[in-house]
Amino acid sequence: MIAGGPSKYPLTCDPKDVIKRIWDAYGVNLDMTEQDIQDLKQGTVDMITYSYYSTSCATTHEVTETAGGNLNMGPKNPYLKYSDWGWSFDPDGLRYSLNEYYGRYGKPLMIVENGLGAIDKMEEDGSIHGKTGRNLQKNS
Repeated sequence: MIAGGPSKYPLTCDPKDVIKRIWDAYGVNLDMTEQDIQDLKQGTVDMITYSYYSTSCATTHEVTETAGGNLNMGPKNPYLKYSDWGWSFDPDGLRYSLNEYYGRYGKPLMIVENGLGAIDKMEEDGSIHGKTGRNLQKNS
C-alpha cells in the first residue's frame, strides 16, 4: 500500500521552489547501488493499492498560514479549499498522483482509502446528515 502521494506542488513559480533545489539544500542524495536495483526488480508486485488524503506545498519563502490535518502539510495552497480539519480538497491532485504512479509503474491501481476530515454532528436521533460530503461533491 502507498500512503499519501507524490503531489507536492511548488507554491510559486520561483525556481528555488522546485523540489530538486530543496533536496539539494538539505543534502538529500538517492545513492542506489546495482544490488538495490536488482532487489527492487525481484520484489515487484502485480498491483498497487493507494490511500490518498491531501496534497501539500513546498516553498523557500516565509510561510504565514499552514495547512492542517494530522500531518505537517506545509503552507496552504491559495488555489484549494480546506476542510474544518485543514485538509485540502484536491481532486486534481488525486488524478495527478494516479497518473504519476501508473506512468511510473504501469501497474493497476486501486484506491483503498480517500479520506475526508470533517466535523460531523450526531443528531439526537443518532443520525448524521453528511452535509460536508455533499457540498464537496457539488463544488468539486
